[in-house]
Amino acid sequence: MRGSLPRLFPAACCLITACCFLCHCGVRRPGDVISQTTEQAEEAARLQQAILDTNTQVKTIKGIGFVKIGRVNQLNRFRAAWIGSRPDKFRLEILLTTGQPSVSFASDGKRNYLLSYADNRLYRRKASENGLKRLVSIAMTPKDILDLLSGRLPVRPESRAMIEEPSGVGAPVIMLETSKRGASDRIYPVTAAGKTFFKMERYDRKGRLKFRAVFEKMREADGVRIPETLTITNENGAMIQIDIDRCWVNPDVSDDRFVLRLPE
Repeated sequence: MRGSLPRLFPAACCLITACCFLCHCGVRRPGDVISQTTEQAEEAARLQQAILDTNTQVKTIKGIGFVKIGRVNQLNRFRAAWIGSRPDKFRLEILLTTGQPSVSFASDGKRNYLLSYADNRLYRRKASENGLKRLVSIAMTPKDILDLLSGRLPVRPESRAMIEEPSGVGAPVIMLETSKRGASDRIYPVTAAGKTFFKMERYDRKGRLKFRAVFEKMREADGVRIPETLTITNENGAMIQIDIDRCWVNPDVSDDRFVLRLPE
């Protein structure tokens, strides 16, 4: 049985919360004028390229671990498994103690799917820029999570890069602004050298925080650095935390895994 997502998604959210898945600091508003020296502009371009070059060799991923989801002070913890294929295909399974899925979420880049095995119901809706907001109360996309699990920051390559130096931060912070959408990202390097990055914040066109993603711990997997613990929050207290037990980089993944159908 197929449902209409706009009407039925709230019910799906309750189901997920019950049994399964899926410091807004001051920020310059996009479009505000900022002065930069030649050296700052060159440093911003270097940092931007370093972000874009990170883990480009990761094309597919597969992992198993635990997902915590809910509010910062009230999280539900589930065993989970996931697969992804860049740029935008992602699937996550919430597992029963038997290892069988209780709920599956998937995106093929065009549509998002939610399948509840308990009542044999399938929900579908068109993918959008805030495609996970109804599921996890955080305005982001499956592509964003896929990039983060791949050890990459989900930045837009067409963004304009600028250097910021907020007080209390040892390394320069890079602002990436997308004029077309009027949104912006703030990226935090681990060190002043700017070869690795540990946190990003995404803001909407009015300067409001959409989400904050932090690589809490990193690990080596098949020669690349990926997160061991990934935490995603927003200014309203919603939170997703993914703890990775095992991860495989560039496994064979079939595209049909990202389209969900009712079991026959």
